[in-house]
Amino acid sequence: ALYSDTFPGLNGPEVGLEVVGIARSAQGVSGVYERDSVGGIGSSRLVEQTRDEALWWPPSVEVHLSDPQLTYEELLTDPEVRALFADNATFGGTFVGGTADVRGAALGSTRTASESMANGLLVFVAGAALAGMVAIGQSVVRHLGGGRGDRQTLRAIGLSRSHTALATTVPVFLASLAGVTVGGAGAIAASRLLPTGLVRLIEVDPGVWVRPELLLVVALGTMAYVGGLCFLLTQRELNRSPASRHARQRRAPAALRQPPAVATGIRMVVDRRGDARTLPIRTGSLGLALAIASLTAGLVLASSVDELRRAPERWGWAWSTNPTVMAAEPTEDMLQPIVTDERIVGVGLSLANGVVVEGSPTTAFAMDVLTGDVDFTIAEGRAPVAAGEVALGARTLRRADVSIGDVVELVGLDAETSRTATVVGLAVVPYDTSGTFDDGVVVLPEMLFELTDESTTRFDLLLTYRPGVDVAGLERELTDLGLHFDAFTRPLVPGSVDNVSVARQIGLGLAGFFVVLGVVAVAHTFVATGRRRSGDLATLRALGFVRRQVQTVFLTQGALLGVIATLVGVPIGLLVARLAWRAVTDDLGAVVTSSVPWPTVGLTALSGVVAPVI
Repeated sequence: ALYSDTFPGLNGPEVGLEVVGIARSAQGVSGVYERDSVGGIGSSRLVEQTRDEALWWPPSVEVHLSDPQLTYEELLTDPEVRALFADNATFGGTFVGGTADVRGAALGSTRTASESMANGLLVFVAGAALAGMVAIGQSVVRHLGGGRGDRQTLRAIGLSRSHTALATTVPVFLASLAGVTVGGAGAIAASRLLPTGLVRLIEVDPGVWVRPELLLVVALGTMAYVGGLCFLLTQRELNRSPASRHARQRRAPAALRQPPAVATGIRMVVDRRGDARTLPIRTGSLGLALAIASLTAGLVLASSVDELRRAPERWGWAWSTNPTVMAAEPTEDMLQPIVTDERIVGVGLSLANGVVVEGSPTTAFAMDVLTGDVDFTIAEGRAPVAAGEVALGARTLRRADVSIGDVVELVGLDAETSRTATVVGLAVVPYDTSGTFDDGVVVLPEMLFELTDESTTRFDLLLTYRPGVDVAGLERELTDLGLHFDAFTRPLVPGSVDNVSVARQIGLGLAGFFVVLGVVAVAHTFVATGRRRSGDLATLRALGFVRRQVQTVFLTQGALLGVIATLVGVPIGLLVARLAWRAVTDDLGAVVTSSVPWPTVGLTALSGVVAPVI
């Protein structure tokens, strides 16, 4: 599957192996195996026994720093360490060109994934908390509306306003205590389901997590909110005179020049008397608005993730293919027919070698354009056009603590050549087996060769095909020139981008949660209308309303509720999606813009208006 039609098949000797465990490697965590195929951990004895029958990759040296204070950068620039590897023929002097901070890449991918999940969950928690506060508030208002007679009785037998408010608050407070107890138990039980995605891969057995202090703060805050709200609203009601309540009722606006059924429906929606017969319009409209907002935000997040995955130029792959050159480097005889082929609109050589930027080792990239328009992706600013200009990757920019317009120092890894350059852009560098595209510096070729040894420079051939070309046929012809094509010569989603996909899952999960909440809120609104307004509706039938006019009353309520919820929910959803997407991708280093699926959002808005009517 990885090599498609070019995979030669497994034709070597068969070796029976016993699986004794599941390994978690730094490369697997950072998403490298998605590009380098599957892998496993065996013993050195396995290598010795199969050395003559199996093809093993060149060995790599895994270095574990015994001094926790020694950084990867200090190790790479240490002259003694460099001399040790450079003088050892076993390693071919490739210590500099072939090193990778595997732990740093793994930690970076882990941090990106965990922060994405954390930010998404924080948005979910904030939305759930807001919905909960609204629902609790409306429940308290309904409770107070239904118990006005009891409070009048308590006042009549001599209880003070404070004692009456306290007596009303006690059952609500006890109900909140029961609610937080059940909710806390549910949160503890659900902790085994988290984390998910890459973070779940790292935390093999998360078990049950209990944070007593956090649970206590949430429980006390919830009970304080419920009890305090009930007490204050009761005090406010008791302090208001009957005359002011009647005046408030009279202020309910009349629907000017509307049919009686429509006017009655509008009046029932905007009536704010707060007694047991009043339509809970705020509960219904806010619940539906939250549902529309969350659905809009979830759709935008899902669309943004999908668009990012589908656009390889956003994460540094701004060409069609990066074929493997079956030679030490491209030759003139190989390049000439490629450059003159009209089916290929861009040919370039990506040059790479190690440099040190502001004291930290990284990779410098330069583009030797042979024909057409082939260049690196620039997320912000512009690409360098002079020898004294550079564009830095996002991580390199943060590590150097500079911004566009500042001056940085670049030093060759031999520490013999250095020069300063102005940062003119934020670059998305080509990702390699570390799966990162935010760590590196883009320079011009002459500056790269000034700082590094040309003999140790890595060359990669980059081709851009003309749209609509027969790719399979073209690549068969190019194979005869000494190029090799497989799954790894085409864009594969880097691990860091794939890890951000957790935002899609959280966004859609959040949308589903609030859609259910909105449906419940709307259903509650109309069920409550039928029950609490049954006397009013009977009066209207007695005054001559026919069945169609009664239906018009309900249709008016539903349409007005849907319009209000849609006008509020869609803009809020778009804003929340933009903020959440920025929080999730802020440190990614790719070109990230939120993608709004306007047809789907329009359908969501239409559904928000039509659903309550139906």
